Amino acid sequence: MHMTKETGTEDDLVASRAGAPGGDAYVRTFGAFCLFVNGEEVKFRLRKCKEFLAYLVDKRGAVVPMSEMIAALWPGHPEDKAKLLYRNAKCRLCMLLRGLGLNDALILGYARASLDPAALACDMWDYLDDETDSSYAGEYMTDYAWPAATRSRLDIVALRRGFAVN
Repeated sequence: MHMTKETGTEDDLVASRAGAPGGDAYVRTFGAFCLFVNGEEVKFRLRKCKEFLAYLVDKRGAVVPMSEMIAALWPGHPEDKAKLLYRNAKCRLCMLLRGLGLNDALILGYARASLDPAALACDMWDYLDDETDSSYAGEYMTDYAWPAATRSRLDIVALRRGFAVN
């Protein structure tokens, strides 16, 4: 369990987000990726639907073209198959978020997607915004290989702040 500067434990942090702006939904990226809504972990039926959300969280509101997402999540798949898998994951994520009351979190366009950072709280976003935050301990979205660049960025931020990372 990760320790946090705000309250001591991850469970306390998730609970403290409820009722805050963007706080009904909290994303944990340090360690394994998880989405919590109203303090409860969301269970994803499809692994790629969860990874689709994780990729958008990693991009922190930036518009992600379909081609970029496909290259990261479905490398080596034939283009037609990859596009079908992309559309399926996007549709399932949209339905899941709507079902959770997060209608405005996902921003969809033709062959692109992004997140509204105001609709969610996220440990990585908080860490980057708060120069006194020491919650990053060297683990970021450990279930995926593609966020290596963000891991490196977080390591550099931690070192500049004088915090040791594992």
